[in-house]
Amino acid sequence: MKKNITINMFGSLYAIDEDAYALLKSYLENMRRYFSKKEGGDEIADDVEYRVAELMEELKQSGKEACDIDDVQNIIHRIGDPEQMDSGETADSSDAASTDSEETDSETGAPSSTADRVTDWLRRRRLYRDEDDKMLGGVLSGLCHYFGGTDPLLWRIAMVLLCFLSFSTVAIIYLVLWLFVPAAQTAEQKLQMRGKTVNAQNINDEVIRNATAANPASAPQQKEARGRSLINTLLHAMVILLKVGVACFVGMIIVGMLLAAFTVLTFATTSFTILTSVTEALNAIPYSTVSLVVIAFCLLPAVGILLYLLVRFLTGNTSGKSLSLGRIVLLVLSLVLSLCVAGILGGILIKNIGEADVKVRRDKNTENGIYLEASERNRLAADGVHIMKLENCNNWGGVYEQHESFFNDEVVDSHWAFVRDLDNQPMIFDLQKTVTLPAGNYRLEIISQASAAGCFGYTVDSAGVYTNLVPLPAYVKDVSSKIGRTPYELAYTMDYFKQAYYTKEDWDDIAERAKRWSFSASQPFRHAGGTITFGVTCDQSKTLQPSGSCEWCNVCDMRIVEDRGQFFVPGAPNQAGAVGNAPVIDTVSVTQPAQSAKTGKKNKKK
Repeated sequence: MKKNITINMFGSLYAIDEDAYALLKSYLENMRRYFSKKEGGDEIADDVEYRVAELMEELKQSGKEACDIDDVQNIIHRIGDPEQMDSGETADSSDAASTDSEETDSETGAPSSTADRVTDWLRRRRLYRDEDDKMLGGVLSGLCHYFGGTDPLLWRIAMVLLCFLSFSTVAIIYLVLWLFVPAAQTAEQKLQMRGKTVNAQNINDEVIRNATAANPASAPQQKEARGRSLINTLLHAMVILLKVGVACFVGMIIVGMLLAAFTVLTFATTSFTILTSVTEALNAIPYSTVSLVVIAFCLLPAVGILLYLLVRFLTGNTSGKSLSLGRIVLLVLSLVLSLCVAGILGGILIKNIGEADVKVRRDKNTENGIYLEASERNRLAADGVHIMKLENCNNWGGVYEQHESFFNDEVVDSHWAFVRDLDNQPMIFDLQKTVTLPAGNYRLEIISQASAAGCFGYTVDSAGVYTNLVPLPAYVKDVSSKIGRTPYELAYTMDYFKQAYYTKEDWDDIAERAKRWSFSASQPFRHAGGTITFGVTCDQSKTLQPSGSCEWCNVCDMRIVEDRGQFFVPGAPNQAGAVGNAPVIDTVSVTQPAQSAKTGKKNKKK
């Protein structure tokens, strides 16, 4: 059962089925398009339409209720070449005349040389995409026709191989051709694609061929070779997999862009308690709301364009109309412009958010001109330590870093680290602690690293003056102070190491792990009892000593110990007294020594 249509031609009504109407409409439009380029072409096109009406009237008078596609094809054959209709010749005679004229032209005016023949051959051809025989965009089929081929199968096999061998470079070239090579839509373009002469008779044949291809039932079926059928099946399967992969990839991009648009619009209109830092940073940026809205409204058109192209890619050209070159360029430019605007504004906004977030965090965590994160302040309070000054260093808002434990190579310990920010300015830090001690003789011991001279350990007297200064050795120059060069007998007088209860056999491993650190100790001093403040600094205004050009300083431990004549200075072993049990009066260390250095040694052997 077919759907019938009633058409009006010059005041007469004719019944025609849907397929026949499509063929007749295509035929008349192609004739009018072809003759519109010639002088008097409109009259010839009108004559063709009159002639069609006459032949349909004959069918109607003969008792034909509705014209089918075979009747329309017969009408087109009977009309033949419209340019010969005035002479009253039949289609056969017109075809013969056309053939004779072409032969005459070839005998008298054909190019003689090979170069001329090649030039004439190329001049008659145009590169179009063949959408009647396509798997993706019809590019390979169009190239096959342009170079004189008839079967694009070999082109497709070569394309698959080259895609793998060229690492997808050929695939990119294919996509570019797909975008910018137009599709052959009219009969005239399809003739030019195949290199055939564009005349009325060939246009008639092309229109009928297209109608036959669109209605396979009306054409004789040809059995496809088994090998060719298998290759085509494999190629079709690869195309389906490619479409699925492209759809998934583009789909993820679309979903990501939609989520991004939704997110920026949400941030532009509401505030989140969960993302307080981002919200506060956005509020600190001028015109951030306007930027977010612009980004969202740039992403939405880009999503629409990608979705439109994806649907066309998956469903094919169901409307029968290909995108014109102008529309393709417009879509590509719109997509690129939208993404560029959104990307530029997004990049600027992200940069500003980062800077604003740092500023907001610094303002929130700055007390008395010292910027420290809340977690760092809590940790310092737990260690009983205070940061008195912090200038041009530690812009990340912390002072704690980690190093390998001296007593166990499977454990990491923490230390205080100070790193200069700007090279053209000196850094200033002051790490301090206050404790209460009874009257007695004491000394200050420090384990540290410093890039250069200028850092000192100190105690503060009752007048607030920094006394008992202990220069912290430079990392490279003062080799004699390195803990790794210290014999066991002398190291045992260092209070920090004496608490570990290690043996002489363990010291080699401890010295190896501590070889990059230096030990410093003050001369013994008398304390009258009560509170005492001590620490490490590079503040020249406090030490009244040259600050040097220190770029970084690490402090592992600082402590006040009671002095009983066991004072030790590395590099001067004769100053050490006999080993005794000097008690620790007060220590401040970011780590606790391991209970036994043997544990670390055993673990190392494992």
